Amino acid sequence: MAEDFKKQGMHNGFETLVKAIEELAGNKVDLSDIKEKDDVAKLRAMDARSASLELAKERLENHKTFVNSIYESKKVLPNNTFEKALLDDMNREAFNTAKAFCSMAFLSGQFSAAPALLLLQGAAGTGKTYICNCVANEVLNKIWKEVEICDYNQIKKAKVPSQADTSYDIDAKNKAWQRFVTVDLLILDGLCKNNEALTAYDKQLLPELLRARRANNLPMVITTPLQPTMMHNHLGDECFESLKDYSVMTSALFGPSRRQPILFGGARLN
Repeated sequence: MAEDFKKQGMHNGFETLVKAIEELAGNKVDLSDIKEKDDVAKLRAMDARSASLELAKERLENHKTFVNSIYESKKVLPNNTFEKALLDDMNREAFNTAKAFCSMAFLSGQFSAAPALLLLQGAAGTGKTYICNCVANEVLNKIWKEVEICDYNQIKKAKVPSQADTSYDIDAKNKAWQRFVTVDLLILDGLCKNNEALTAYDKQLLPELLRARRANNLPMVITTPLQPTMMHNHLGDECFESLKDYSVMTSALFGPSRRQPILFGGARLN
């Protein structure tokens, strides 16, 4: 009885659909070769496919809008990409390592592994910030994850209280800190950028950031001019140990500065 009712309901529903099509089209539909059950299934499949295509289109448009807003904010430079990078013997390995990092940065959750961290070393002007932008563009456009590029002072500002802070300032700082610890990929560009050691306060703050992102299983990129032999001493024990909680990939940029020199009266200013 239940099966007969189901068939009857499907039959009646199909006939109603056909009549509606005939009224709109002004033509009679030939049902002689149509199997109602199969045709209803096909119509439902077509509806599902159309809905999926519309959702995918909407998602793509939303993502393009988001990426364009990032470019408009100047936080990421759209033309700095792996495809456009000029490689030489001094930077090829660093670019290859950075691209490999992008491929595996968001796989840790699938394998219960520690999140990835790319530690990139190089002197001023050798291309660290360029690589940061290449990584950001790769993640934004190919992996569809959010990216934040910042320097250490921005992170520190979000945690250092001030007597002049209003409730608005405190709220803005809290939101900034939450962004740093929860964004899909955080790129910290220029840690100890003048080769200075971290202060006692910094040696507590940076490990806090590293531990928070580690707890959220989120990857990071850190660039620094510090020579490898200087890192432990300049960063401190706690920070150095916090780095070890990640799956660390390392690389270095070599050679002179790639920035355009300033010429003054024929003399080159470095």
